[in-house]
Amino acid sequence: MDEARLEAAKNAHTDAATSLDTWRSNVRSASWQHLVEVRQTYRTADYASRSGWTFFNIKGNHYRLAVVISYQAQTVAIVDLYTHEEYDRLSEKR
Repeated sequence: MDEARLEAAKNAHTDAATSLDTWRSNVRSASWQHLVEVRQTYRTADYASRSGWTFFNIKGNHYRLAVVISYQAQTVAIVDLYTHEEYDRLSEKR
């Protein structure tokens, strides 16, 4: 997991820091093999097939965390943390 990107997201959105720490802890202990297993932990996780990104609701759905999950390598690469306004604009472009 890209700790620097996660820390940057926490610094940019300090109100989400605790939720991001909880997410990180859950991801570190997970061994997901596919999206169905992700949704057992995070039932609202969404997958965007065009980008290959998985989105997690953070801080009670105030933010959307975009990541790339490699199930085979058991890695999670953080793309960015978006406010819902930013996410909506991003979704319109796709």
